[in-house]
Amino acid sequence: VLMPYGKKSELVLPDGTKVWLNAGSRIAFPSRFEKNSRTVFLEGEACFLVVNDAGKNFIVKTGELDIKVLGTHFNVTAYPFEEIVETVLLEGSVVINSSKKMGRDKIEIELNPSQKASFNRANRNVDVTDEEDTDKYIAWTYGWLNYSRESLQSVLKKVERFYNAEIELPPNYPTDDII
Repeated sequence: VLMPYGKKSELVLPDGTKVWLNAGSRIAFPSRFEKNSRTVFLEGEACFLVVNDAGKNFIVKTGELDIKVLGTHFNVTAYPFEEIVETVLLEGSVVINSSKKMGRDKIEIELNPSQKASFNRANRNVDVTDEEDTDKYIAWTYGWLNYSRESLQSVLKKVERFYNAEIELPPNYPTDDII
């Protein structure tokens, strides 16, 4: 499923898991999940409300990271041309693994509710932070844009994608300032 800029969608996967797919995102999944696992592939941003099934792992593959889910509610932002892949956990538990499982590059981090993992694609580092307001990360699923302590450049990029519009600022406008 490909979601163009300016659109968002809500869908239900074959196992009953609910997915909100944000603008400019793509998700791929089989018509029926395998016997022992449920795997989806994501480019962009999606919010998942995963149906618990103890016998089948739910895995979101983003290219660099695999997110193993244990019946939960979380948001993943993994647009292909952005430097950071973010996972914010609202409820339950997730384990984040690097897709490349070779030697020192291996990453495995378990998140607790109200935590955010930020994976830097360039240096392959992961920062985990506690988040007081996780609802701001899923506000887009309700049609709201909620930003704080982000650069104007970052916010405008998200607004452009959300509304499928191009925003031009005057030359030398301070876009790196935190708003």
